[in-house]
Amino acid sequence: MTKPTVDQYIGCLIGCGIGDAIGAVVEHRPRKATVKLVQEVVEPKDWDALRDKNARGEAWSFGQYTDDTQLSRELMISIVDNGGFDPESFSGRIADMFVGVKPAIVGGGKATAEAAALLQQGAHWEDSGTPPPRAGNGGAMRAGPIGLLHWNNADDLLRDAWDQARITHQAEMSCAGSVAIAMAVAMSLNASRETGHPGDPGWWDWLARFVEKSGSLDFAEDIRLLTLKNFKKKEKASQILQWIMDEDKASGGVANGQWDGISPWARTSTLWALYAFMRSPKDFWRTLNTALLGGGDTDTIAAMACAMSGAYNGAKAFEDHGGIVDLLHDKGQWKADKLTEIATSLHALATTEHPDDVVVPLFGDGAVTNLNEES
Repeated sequence: MTKPTVDQYIGCLIGCGIGDAIGAVVEHRPRKATVKLVQEVVEPKDWDALRDKNARGEAWSFGQYTDDTQLSRELMISIVDNGGFDPESFSGRIADMFVGVKPAIVGGGKATAEAAALLQQGAHWEDSGTPPPRAGNGGAMRAGPIGLLHWNNADDLLRDAWDQARITHQAEMSCAGSVAIAMAVAMSLNASRETGHPGDPGWWDWLARFVEKSGSLDFAEDIRLLTLKNFKKKEKASQILQWIMDEDKASGGVANGQWDGISPWARTSTLWALYAFMRSPKDFWRTLNTALLGGGDTDTIAAMACAMSGAYNGAKAFEDHGGIVDLLHDKGQWKADKLTEIATSLHALATTEHPDDVVVPLFGDGAVTNLNEES
């Protein structure tokens, strides 16, 4: 198989950070206000004007990314340090991010915070995750590095994507969201004329098959229905958004009116992120704008969508970025140059040949059992 480029690994992590940082400014506004802000400020890449719209206060300087990118970064560092995914190592890093009077985590979710507290108290990572019916997107938002690690091994990807999510979220849907994002990233690294591409409905059927293989039949059907709506029925973005919003409400994601837009519910927020990428796979900035237009949990949705788009298009997608890459930071640290170093290290690890490894291709002969059968 042709190895993915280091540019794609950098694109995935920096893309996650861009979507996260911009989405953090837009997050939790009324959806009509979000749409107006995206059209007037984000689409023209007027970052100075967006900085002025930052309602987070002086402590949250523009370009600050949140827990989505922080935990993706920590997962990536853990993988590099251990030569692969080690759930105990990563769970320790999650716990450490929440420690202290002034914890390192920025905008952390409640379920992840509860899991981190249990981990700090000595709980095993298999028991720390918040149980259902809560099913947030905390596992999906940070799943990109698993796709980068296992770009050519579907079995290991399915296992590790599921496990990294259940450290904080035990619900099947939370873990399925992680599988979907990780696999979409891996497939994006492999996309070509031979394997198909995300502008082809068959590519998304492959993704649904992998999610189904992980054990989540319901979410696999969601992806198939989304694909049908976009490619065959050619529904407008507003129609697909309404469908997802209705699903969000029905599943309890917008309970008590807490979110005017798509909530952090794993099922619906991950679906909208997939759609944002599906709608314009070759255009990073349009993917970002679509992700934001759903409103609600915009930082996480945009982080997921832009991680996929960055993995597909590579860091070259940011050449016309108006300076946003240079503004990324985590409390003044961990800027784009450091994120680039981490992504480069993971690329070196993931693309080094290990003769003893059993490689299970994503596509073609030898792919995961039963995935070549007609769906």
